[in-house]
Amino acid sequence: VIIRDVSQSMEGRYARWTSSVVTKLVDMVRRKRMRIGYIEFNHISRKYTHDGRFFTRDYEKIIDQAGNVSCSGVTNYQYPLRDALQELRRGNTRNKHILFLTDGEPTQGDWLVREERKVARTLGVSVHTLFIGTTECPEILDILSEETEGSQFIATPDERGALHIDERPSRHAERPAPEGRPAQRPTPPPPNLWKN
Repeated sequence: VIIRDVSQSMEGRYARWTSSVVTKLVDMVRRKRMRIGYIEFNHISRKYTHDGRFFTRDYEKIIDQAGNVSCSGVTNYQYPLRDALQELRRGNTRNKHILFLTDGEPTQGDWLVREERKVARTLGVSVHTLFIGTTECPEILDILSEETEGSQFIATPDERGALHIDERPSRHAERPAPEGRPAQRPTPPPPNLWKN
């Protein structure tokens, strides 16, 4: 499932960048003939369906929808995560992944998405986060991906304005240990989604 932020803060180049990222991801999924789900969100969540089904191979419809770069509203992480988790619970898939694209912190709802993190862990859903921007990545994205064994990515522009996506090291790369014990290293992340 791809979840894309279309709140007001995404207006302009961030919207164009996420549109490009979604298009590239859908093309990768198309080559494997996999079904895909797509959700856009601001303060509401909009699931896209084809013939009443959320998971689809109607790649062109998703690419067309992702081409829409108009943005508005505030940012609520809860609604799109709930919708995606509900669809993954219903679906009959072994590999359950969400790619969550955003440029910032939630401004509405439970900013820590406590219930959604719990449900994702229970269902075995990995939430991979892609932060778009030049400011510091919100800590909740790290928490969300780390707790669900997802990967963390960052997309930043180069001097020409082209978008570059890199895997981000965990902010919590080494956890402090109680006195007298060695530091704990986190579990290694799953394979990079951007490599073929």
